[in-house]
Amino acid sequence: CYMCGGTPSTDIELSGYALMTLTLLGELGDAFPVSKFLIAKRNALGGYHSTQDTVVALQALAQYAAAAYSAGTSLSVEATPSHAGAGTTTFEVSADNFDIMQQKPVEVGGVVAVRVRGKGTAIVTLALHYNLPTPVVEPAYLFDVAWAYAGARATVRACAREHPSLAARRRRRRSSEAEALGSGMVLMECGLLTGYSALGESLEALQASNAAVKRYEVEPGKVVLYLESVGADEDTCVEFTASRDFTVTRLASAVQEVKSYYHPAEHAVAFVAGPSDVELAALDRDAVGASGSQTGGSGTSTGGSGGSGGNSGNAATTPRVSARALFGAMGAVAACAVALG
Repeated sequence: CYMCGGTPSTDIELSGYALMTLTLLGELGDAFPVSKFLIAKRNALGGYHSTQDTVVALQALAQYAAAAYSAGTSLSVEATPSHAGAGTTTFEVSADNFDIMQQKPVEVGGVVAVRVRGKGTAIVTLALHYNLPTPVVEPAYLFDVAWAYAGARATVRACAREHPSLAARRRRRRSSEAEALGSGMVLMECGLLTGYSALGESLEALQASNAAVKRYEVEPGKVVLYLESVGADEDTCVEFTASRDFTVTRLASAVQEVKSYYHPAEHAVAFVAGPSDVELAALDRDAVGASGSQTGGSGTSTGGSGGSGGNSGNAATTPRVSARALFGAMGAVAACAVALG
């Protein structure tokens, strides 16, 4: 590495600036090993770690290629696997196609020997594609979300703390990167059930009363909370109110996520199940003054992908809808359909 000391992305970016500087100074001999380093670090698609380092590296390589170009290129490149019976793949590079990337499949097995004949310079890249089982990753946070319903409104409470293994994972990184990261800002994305929206006054009250909440954003279907940090010793909790704007039956679960702002791979996901259709009917009766009990849904992060939420209620006081009432309502709908037809 020619400009080491930072993250892999900064190594590429700084090496790109070094290559551009050497090329502008005409030091092509010193620039050659830097260009080899950048070429060797490319991925199979020709890019690097981020948009920024890819732009800088490609600009540097383009300037170097323009300065080092020599007319009369004529090359024959042969790639031959070492295992028995393997065929040879040939690439022809000339003044007519030197600026065109050629791709051909090569048989897998053994060592691939590359033989070049002719005059000029060419870049040969061998990309091996294979499948690996998805690793089981522990969640970075212990994450719990619960909805408590009362009529057409619901109180959303979300709590998170760092997973005990997160500190050990951070220590395995480079010391400079870990020191710069610290605990860092955390994003808590609270997904809203279909038909519900967050009340602006409750979010303003949350930001004013909770020092951990630095700002919030309301996006379609979710509320994004920017938390100063989430510790490992105690839960960081937030609470706001959501209002049901319209009723949707057979509600799908809402996705909840908490993640590090600077390292999104450090995250945890949970799912909150909405009330059932019968519970929604009971909540509607509560909203117009009928007696009823609260119901709730909650989700807890487990195993890195989140746990399923559940519904709970008081069986003794929760209003029930009889089968006769349900079939009676269906008959009324069918009668209307016949009359309209």
